[in-house]
Amino acid sequence: MIDRGLVTSGLSHGAVGFVSKQAPFDELTQAIDAGVRGEQYMSPDIAQAIMASPTVSITEQERTAVTLYASGLKMTSVARRMGISE
Repeated sequence: MIDRGLVTSGLSHGAVGFVSKQAPFDELTQAIDAGVRGEQYMSPDIAQAIMASPTVSITEQERTAVTLYASGLKMTSVARRMGISE
């Protein structure tokens, strides 16, 4: 079973790809080549499992907070900019 949280966490922390343990060797070399080119790679079974997972619905304010945080602002700066408590 594929841990969607692990995959998304890895990608958000800089991983450029994921290869399934069941993947044939040539898929591993494709993933390495993609990484060298600066491209992301994901085994088809992992991509399919992530796409089949339910999505989370967030409010517009939550989306704004995540966008600001992802842009590099610290949590205190995000809260201050939005006029809310941290």
